[in-house]
Amino acid sequence: MAGGKVLRVLFAAPGMTDWNGLPVEIAAGLEAGLLARFQPGWNRKGLA
Repeated sequence: MAGGKVLRVLFAAPGMTDWNGLPVEIAAGLEAGLLARFQPGWNRKGLA
């Protein structure tokens, strides 16, 4: 950002629901799907 780059921030806050009486956290599924699709370099195990 200091170098004049644009940062785009997206925000989603889906609620909780249930399936056959079990709680389902939609945000966790959304996060997993986004990480699988975009595979950001900073989201690797062992990076500091």
